[in-house]
Amino acid sequence: MNKHIHIVESIILLSILLLQFSITTIKAQDRTVPGRIVVEFKPGVVSLPSGLLKSTINRSVILSQNVFSVCQAVGATEVEKIFPAAVEGQTEIVSPITGKLVQITDLSRYFFI
Repeated sequence: MNKHIHIVESIILLSILLLQFSITTIKAQDRTVPGRIVVEFKPGVVSLPSGLLKSTINRSVILSQNVFSVCQAVGATEVEKIFPAAVEGQTEIVSPITGKLVQITDLSRYFFI
């Protein structure tokens, strides 16, 4: 019986996460415009000034020389967080259903350029 409860809880949690992702994706799609690229940067590549969600691309914002060169090559002028409320390095949350820790993607690494 416990196995069935665990499966049902997992399905409900997955449904909630997919719904949340779908809503976030729809909101992100509403904000997209031609000429924008969605990028997931590795940790330590982007350093936005404190309190800012958007900045012009320069060497103090893009810390990797290779990434900076690519941004220049494609004519990128700005970098903007897609998920402003995402916490850097957060890869676990407490499930509102089970009360257990679940793994999530670090959404703080996703940007528009």
